[in-house]
Amino acid sequence: MIWGQYLDPSNFRRNVLKTVGFVQPTGEQRLPPTGRPASLYRRGDAILLSPPLMRGTGRTA
Repeated sequence: MIWGQYLDPSNFRRNVLKTVGFVQPTGEQRLPPTGRPASLYRRGDAILLSPPLMRGTGRTA
């Protein structure tokens, strides 16, 4: 939850991954008890997300 609103995980992941240098893959995965393994990342050199995440229309669901 950011700014009191829930973010769509797919859109958040897409914006973070397409910003060059924002995160860097570690090459490792977290293995959950069920489902697909999650790729792990570490912080990159970039300090700004581009384009920035915009606040929504006020929906909190």
